[in-house]
Amino acid sequence: MDDKELLILGSESGRNPYASTTFRIIPEVSSSETNGNILLPIHKTLVLYRERLRRFYRLHGLTLFSAFLTMLSSAGILLFFPLHLKEVTRSDSDGYCAALVITSLSTVLFIIIAVLIRGYSWISGRLRLAVTLSTPSVSWSNIVKIGVSSGLSILTVCYAWEEHKVICNLQIPLLGFVFVFAAITHAISRWRDFGMRRSFALLSVISGIFLSVNYAILDHERCRGVHPPPRDIWTWKVHLVWTLAFLVALWLWTVAIFSIESAIPLPHKRIVRKPESGYRMQVLKPVCSGKVDSFSMIDPEITKTEVYPCVPLISVFRALLWFQIGTWIVIMSLFWTEFVPGFGKAIREEDLCLGDVITLGLLASVQNLYTWGLLFSQFLFAHAFTHFILSVESALVGFGIASLGLPIAALWWSLFQIQRPMLIWLPLMSEVICASAGFPLILGGSIFLLYLERSQVQFLI
Repeated sequence: MDDKELLILGSESGRNPYASTTFRIIPEVSSSETNGNILLPIHKTLVLYRERLRRFYRLHGLTLFSAFLTMLSSAGILLFFPLHLKEVTRSDSDGYCAALVITSLSTVLFIIIAVLIRGYSWISGRLRLAVTLSTPSVSWSNIVKIGVSSGLSILTVCYAWEEHKVICNLQIPLLGFVFVFAAITHAISRWRDFGMRRSFALLSVISGIFLSVNYAILDHERCRGVHPPPRDIWTWKVHLVWTLAFLVALWLWTVAIFSIESAIPLPHKRIVRKPESGYRMQVLKPVCSGKVDSFSMIDPEITKTEVYPCVPLISVFRALLWFQIGTWIVIMSLFWTEFVPGFGKAIREEDLCLGDVITLGLLASVQNLYTWGLLFSQFLFAHAFTHFILSVESALVGFGIASLGLPIAALWWSLFQIQRPMLIWLPLMSEVICASAGFPLILGGSIFLLYLERSQVQFLI
């Protein structure tokens, strides 16, 4: 039959109301075609993909931008944090002061922005933007859990990197274990969905991380742009203990991130996606007069209803504000670690009290650009990373995108060497090749992992 006609012959008993009825299914046509302006097939394809790209950008443009900012801010943290810690510890201060200063400045920045947003919402009348400092937008249990996990993690990392208790060449490479811990947690919680394709995606990311940091581990001539590397003053037992403590700190930070994913309540938007190349079904039913009466309808299987998370930036800020306050309180409450042998400097310097050590650390921090670069990077990373993992509904993919900072940092230190007070262009081509080769592996594995994560929940494309 022409135009995909389907003839159904019904019985005379009336069991089929469409006796001798012809169903004709013809392709859905656009208004331009009905006017006689028929597009060529290649033009139809271009228009179709243009509409899909426009819809994808409208729905997910902010998510892509947050992924880009996550990658850059992650690299910024990896570059500025060691320099910030080095400047603080050079001024008769220590790792506790470095952690306290950066968390205090971050808390003050959060509170200032919250006050400005509250003032703007009062002036403009948009009260839904108001940020309250009296009642949190997340549960107290989540604030305590995330605050304790992140506070202990940050303080342990500062103590472990102070005076290179963890060997300098291992500090950045060991950060790759964050994704390993995230993958293990994901495999335990989602073991039913853990197949070969997901294993291949995770292996791609882990291989890219190892390739990016491999040369830095083996390079004994230079460490993060410093030639020669700092002199080792610790025994192997001290290195072993603090390396294990550093790995525990990374695991605690992984726990905090997975907790953030489930701690922030978000609304969901429900949309109806119309068919891109559907079919219009015409039912042609004969009548007694011999004429043909016709009507059309849209196939209900073609029109789909899909749900995706709505992530307002103000909701992310409200939650992170309280998580930051919780982290700051935890670090403040751990001041007694300064008096524990092997930890702080307050007990090692007889002529200095704890207040003097903190004051020296604060002055050293505010006078160098590394602290302000670290402050900006971690503030941007907190918002971009949280927005991204909530948008894609997968913390594991967020860890993969954040891991892109490792090859970027490795590429930076393979091109420059620190000779105070400036950076000198001194590329090391072997490390450049390793870092450049690891970047596409991490990116490709993260994208494939995102595809697998969203294959079970329809992702708008």
